[in-house]
Amino acid sequence: MKKIIRLNESELVFLVKRTIMENNEDIDIEKIIGTYKGENPFIKDLQHNKIFKGYYLTQKEIEDATKFLEDEKIGVKPTINILKKDKPIDTNSLIQELGTKTYLDIIQSEKNTLFNRILMDKQIKISKPDDEWFEENIKNLLFLKENFKSTKGRMKWLDGETLTFEERINKLIQKCKNKDYIGFIEENEDRKVWSILNKLDTNYTNWRKLIDIRLNSKDGGGIKGENQIEIIENYFKQRDISEVLPPERLGRFIELNKKLSTNVENLSFADLDLLDAFGKKNSQTLQEIYNNISHTTNIGNQTEANFLMLLRNVKQPIEIVDFSTPGNVVDTAFGIDCAIKIDGVWFAVQIKAGKFAKNAAQKAFVNYLGINSLSIYERNKRFQFNYFSPSKRDGENLFNEDFGLN
Repeated sequence: MKKIIRLNESELVFLVKRTIMENNEDIDIEKIIGTYKGENPFIKDLQHNKIFKGYYLTQKEIEDATKFLEDEKIGVKPTINILKKDKPIDTNSLIQELGTKTYLDIIQSEKNTLFNRILMDKQIKISKPDDEWFEENIKNLLFLKENFKSTKGRMKWLDGETLTFEERINKLIQKCKNKDYIGFIEENEDRKVWSILNKLDTNYTNWRKLIDIRLNSKDGGGIKGENQIEIIENYFKQRDISEVLPPERLGRFIELNKKLSTNVENLSFADLDLLDAFGKKNSQTLQEIYNNISHTTNIGNQTEANFLMLLRNVKQPIEIVDFSTPGNVVDTAFGIDCAIKIDGVWFAVQIKAGKFAKNAAQKAFVNYLGINSLSIYERNKRFQFNYFSPSKRDGENLFNEDFGLN
């Protein structure tokens, strides 16, 4: 007669987790997340904001996702997060909009004095890049103006302005001549260069993580809201400093305001979380923000490097103008990573990377500017690429073959 062994709940949890972990080498976590049908908000966030958009997961995200998937198998509910009260909806655009407003307010208002005070011992400052950065961007914008003519009239740009392609270029040239760019600057040796931390404005992955950290703190960190939209809006809302700062910090903040001759009367929880992240010595949160942005940036940089390597190693001469320097205005304003001249014709090129790069390339901004353009994505890791263009928005368009690069 077989003996039946009954396990208590903790023993069952341990057994299931051990079984899953022992077989993790055979499990493609990213594939599982890509086909996930459940309601776990963290997994769905990775699915929609990373996997579906072609970004690779960090090791930390893989470990966290594995933990959530393990817990789901044994019926453990996920911890509180910004999607806790509703069925998940797409709030990325709202987070990007409010994140950008927060970033610009920090950069352009008196708050930048507060940030520079806490950044005194770091190599990062809120400032203007050096003259070389402005000169390089003016040169690149003039190249764009001279070699690309748009067939479209006025267009609505990402910052809300309605301008023609040429008017947009002229305005940006004047802005560079006036040295009217300010942001997070990294001081490297004798250079003051644009930092990748300026990408935190639209990086919804980082904003979501900061919101989750606050929500998981005592009393939800002060955030109020009955649904996802309210929670997000409440997090970014500007309010009197007495509503944001705990009593033990309010007096010190008022004294700092006086000392710096600033008059910062309002903060958001987003402002406060960034102040804490930037101000703490060896800040793990700041490091995670930097790592997340670096990770997605590095994936894109590698694909761009592979594409340029292909062009530089074919028999036919191809002219290349690269716009990949940090904070390059042609890249940030128009989405153009480089320009290439093949058989006497210039093409503005936007390069997409990651597992879902095809979908991103198909919707690439550059192909809606009314200029000669290509949006490129890797077909494989053997320096073969596919593309879309204003006249070819569907199908499998083979870049190497169509442009005679084999």
